[in-house]
Amino acid sequence: MKILISANVSSDIVVRKKMWQRLIDAGHSLFAVSCVKDKDISFFNEMGIKLFPITFVPRSKNPLKDIALYRTYKKIFKSLCPDLILSYHIKPNIYGALASKKLNIPIIVNITGLGKVFDKKSLLESLVVSLYRRAFKRKAYTENARSNGAGTCFVFFQNTDDKALFLQRGIIKDEATCDVLPGSGVDISFFDPKPFSSPKNKNRVEFSFIGRLLKSKGISLFIEAAKIVLAMGKDCIFNIAGSIDEKDADFITLNELKEAIKGSIKDGSGTERIVYHGSISDVRLFLYEHTDCLVFPSFYREGIPRVLLEAASMGKILIASDSVGTREPCKDNVNGFLVKKNDVQDLVDKMLLFLTLDEEKKTKMGQASRLIAEKEFSDEIVIEKYLHKVKTFSQNEVTQSNS
Repeated sequence: MKILISANVSSDIVVRKKMWQRLIDAGHSLFAVSCVKDKDISFFNEMGIKLFPITFVPRSKNPLKDIALYRTYKKIFKSLCPDLILSYHIKPNIYGALASKKLNIPIIVNITGLGKVFDKKSLLESLVVSLYRRAFKRKAYTENARSNGAGTCFVFFQNTDDKALFLQRGIIKDEATCDVLPGSGVDISFFDPKPFSSPKNKNRVEFSFIGRLLKSKGISLFIEAAKIVLAMGKDCIFNIAGSIDEKDADFITLNELKEAIKGSIKDGSGTERIVYHGSISDVRLFLYEHTDCLVFPSFYREGIPRVLLEAASMGKILIASDSVGTREPCKDNVNGFLVKKNDVQDLVDKMLLFLTLDEEKKTKMGQASRLIAEKEFSDEIVIEKYLHKVKTFSQNEVTQSNS
């Protein structure tokens, strides 16, 4: 089969390399459509995945640009005529599904998170719900045959809350047309703490925030909590790694970050206690070198943040919001601590609680993180579910061609 992968940016495709390799090994031809980062072009060449570069702003609310994006998808889909589309993220899911519906091409959609849109009733929320309903409304999906009319649509969710919401709001009518994945999964053989088992000689406990520096993902809460903990005289380092977009109001600004770092220098030593590392290329190494506890106080509707799964797989203790998508890999008082949404004092309290743990307790909680990653969030679970669905569509193609 010709399978087209659709995502926001090329890096979102690169991180799923294992699944693409399994599909290629099964004899499928892969194509991809996304915004492209120059550093990723070699990946597509090496994998033999033909790339269709496009340009759009994932967080834009400009309807004219969204219409243009729909037309771009429709043009590419029509020229390529894929047998199946695998789609990720909000705009590819909505406008790609609308285009696939128009052209009678089946699609498997992955809801990687709903963001802030569904937090409260609004005109934007009503519009998004309407678009999802229209994009996903197809004739019933079956295991035995692809429906006539508009090509079938199957939806994967990354947490049960999002699935329940889509069913409750009538965006999806039939529960048989959807399933839940353990997030994007994590490669437990790669994010393995064993190669880094020798203890590091560190003088200070290190908390880390890794991700886009969005206020809705909790970066401002992390910095505010760090300042409070440092003001109490606690000897810690607070690491920040991730990108900043000055054009987006939800991102913290570089000036805000610089002020926080400047205010964290203690005792005239010149040592920064809040450290910004910029965007990092090796998350595994960063988790080993700079992270005793991964902190992710997002109050954004996440799918399941990949960094929480990577940290758990590395045997790290987690502090995460008791919120959609972030609570799943963090079991309270087992491998970490859950924090009330958007509550800086509760975040401070959980950081202080972590600082009271003795080495034996930290070791047990870290081991629990690794076990949770192995049993519940391995990317093999995700890959097997996808392979099953793709095989179903592949068999249907053979049935149709013989009929």
